[in-house]
Amino acid sequence: MLHGKSVPCVEDLVERIMELYGGYKSYLVRPQLFGVSWPIKWVRPPLHTFMLNCDGALDREGERRGLGGCCRDNAGRFICGFATFSPPVLNVLGTELVALREGLLMMGFKGYTQFLLATDSKEAVAMLKGALEWRSNLGNVVEDI
Repeated sequence: MLHGKSVPCVEDLVERIMELYGGYKSYLVRPQLFGVSWPIKWVRPPLHTFMLNCDGALDREGERRGLGGCCRDNAGRFICGFATFSPPVLNVLGTELVALREGLLMMGFKGYTQFLLATDSKEAVAMLKGALEWRSNLGNVVEDI
């Protein structure tokens, strides 16, 4: 006992330090694993403009899909957001496109018109710009957007 509190044993302290070190080491190595050579950070939108970030994802087995979006103001404050599951018939690109559509619908329902839209899907952006040809049911989602 020290100052009325129990003192952890040395083995517990060593185990905790190793856990923290493992997390720190993972933090240092992770960008190298994904080929990221620069820090990833949120880009601040211009004054009086919101930034809407949308994303879709699949689990490792490719069975469950989720999508979501987050809207922030110029100072980085959370304004609104959404998260939901995606239909199981969609592939990764379809999930990304549905995330964009849902984000745009959310902004429309809220009455926000001054915002930037961000996604990490180059294919989705190419489809929306008409630079990528599509022959699937994703065309309906693209036309909605």
